[in-house]
Order: sequence, then structure tokens, then C-alpha cells
Amino acid sequence: MAWRIRKDLSGPPPEIPLVPRALVKYTRLTTGIGTVFLAATEKGICLLDVETDEAEFRNRLRKSFGEIPVRDDVALAPLSEQLRQYLQGKKLHFTGPFDLRGTPFQLKVWNHLLSIPCRVVRTYKEVAEAIGRPRAYRAVGGAVAANPIPLIVPCHRVVASGGRLGGYSLGLGLKRKLLGMEGYQGRLRD
Repeated sequence: MAWRIRKDLSGPPPEIPLVPRALVKYTRLTTGIGTVFLAATEKGICLLDVETDEAEFRNRLRKSFGEIPVRDDVALAPLSEQLRQYLQGKKLHFTGPFDLRGTPFQLKVWNHLLSIPCRVVRTYKEVAEAIGRPRAYRAVGGAVAANPIPLIVPCHRVVASGGRLGGYSLGLGLKRKLLGMEGYQGRLRD
């Protein structure tokens, strides 16, 4: 195949498709567990962090979504209210929508986490078996740790075998507190 150089430059240039960029909005809440930052695109909730610096949170958003995030407490008020109700024990699940971005494996794990009901915990091994990858329990642990919206996608409901708490990106003390707030009655070890 021979390459041809376009000699006639009088017409319009060929169109280059633009990749749409997601407008990212975020808000800051003061809660019983500390300062919570919550972000969403037009598709849904995309990032949550606790006790971080606002500039650091904005940098994470910029790196993940490719544009400068905008603080918009009014637009995110309904999401903020869902989170407040959850942390007060009044509403124990989130309705979404979510804008989760990850590998196909991570997305499969995160979607399964959404199906774990309150007052119930699953082990990493049980999650691996449930998604059809029974030997991938360590990879499940990695996907759980990479969850961009902890609290909302309930990764705190996944524990290590034998009732050990395992890990939690927001700290084991908060994991134990969340499980207690949700009414989990089982024994947990550190």
C-alpha cells in the first residue's frame, strides 16, 4: 500500500474525533469520621477519601479524570445527604449511580461488593469464588484495596479468613466502626 500526500489543502482539514472529558465535581463534608471528600462525574460517584488534604484530593481527581475538578457543594448535596444518613446509621446502602473505572477484574469485584448486604461479611476467598475465580483471593484483596469509593462500595464488608479484619484503605479502626454501625454481630480479630 502506497502512502499518498494530500496535495490539495484548500478544503477543510479532516476531522479528528475528540475524546469527551468528564466534568468532575467534588464536595467536602465534616462528619463523625472526619473530613470526607466526595467526587462525581456526570455519570456518577467516582472518588471518596477521608482525612486527606483538599489539594491532594484535587490532584488525584485531575490525574484520574484529566481535568481540573470544580467544587460544587450544591450539585452534590443529594450525594452528601446519602453519605450523612449512612454515617448516622439511617440509610445503609447507596443508590448510585457510580462511575467506577478500573480493570475488568476490579469492576467485577466491586460489583460483587455492592451485593454484600449489611450485617454480613464475606472473606476474600468467598468473593473470589463468587466471581468465578476461586484461586484469585489475593487478586481480590488487591481489587478491594483499589476501590475508589470506600464506604459506598462496601469493601469494609470483606474480611480475611478466620474473622480477621484484614486491611482497609481508611484504617482498621474505621472498618470495625462501620461494621458495628451496620449491626454486624460476629467476632472480628485484628
